Amino acid sequence: MFVVYEREGIDRDEALRYWREQHGPLASKVPGLRYYAQTHALSSADGGSAPYLGSAEMAFDSQGAFVEATASPEFDAVLKDVVNFADPDNVPTAVVQDYVFVD
Repeated sequence: MFVVYEREGIDRDEALRYWREQHGPLASKVPGLRYYAQTHALSSADGGSAPYLGSAEMAFDSQGAFVEATASPEFDAVLKDVVNFADPDNVPTAVVQDYVFVD
């Protein structure tokens, strides 16, 4: 899971568009990827400006498959593309486990 923060000097709507239309298809090419979703933050809970652009989730068959994917040229291209829409120095990342309660 990745949290994506705005980069100074780029319009928020343009950043979200780029993330969706350019970065998403690029990320979809990472080998071994089973699921990829972006969650775009529209506003804060109180209706104000969201504190970040959103989050992204990538799912793999195993943590080992994720580690293999991170060594691929496709994953490297994804990392290098972040600067085009987000702050590349502020992308908190975690390996997570989903527990689905309603599907």
